[in-house]
Amino acid sequence: MTSDPRPAAPGHVDLVDGARRLGHLVWFERRMFEVLGGWVPSTAEPEAKLALGAHSRHAGWRAGQLFDRLPELRELPAEELVAPAGPQVVAALDRAADLTGTAERLGAVYRALALRQLSALRAELARVPEVSAPTTARSLAMVLDDLGRDVAAGEAALEAVVVDGPALDRATGAAAAVEAELLAGGGGRLA
Repeated sequence: MTSDPRPAAPGHVDLVDGARRLGHLVWFERRMFEVLGGWVPSTAEPEAKLALGAHSRHAGWRAGQLFDRLPELRELPAEELVAPAGPQVVAALDRAADLTGTAERLGAVYRALALRQLSALRAELARVPEVSAPTTARSLAMVLDDLGRDVAAGEAALEAVVVDGPALDRATGAAAAVEAELLAGGGGRLA
């Protein structure tokens, strides 16, 4: 197989870059599905358990919505686009997955990871030309709205378990540790 010596058209480069960013968002949502769902059996507090279970399923739905918007390029199949934005994202999610306390888990997700995801989705939606990609723009808007509702519900679950100063310190500390992992690689970008 020989490569084409002509430079890629600017629109093609933009398409591939946008597809890679979308693939990063798919990877993140798939990993959040695993992490949140993995916590459900070991979470004792009913409100937190229900939120984590529902939000795990929502992350799976969001991953599917975003995956369906990936272009099918001959030279780059959609599944090959699904990858983390960098090792710092993997490290942050691994750190979060290892948390054992409910306040810590909810703090890491709803005060760090989900807020980064909201920011990444907003940035991606702003990049999508609605005229040329209306389906992608609509899907991103639905995913953004869904995640925003999950963050609000997650914050309510967090408030229910943060009943004293030490619990607040644990939640805040976990969020800061996850943020530090994201920033360690330079920038903390999810996409």
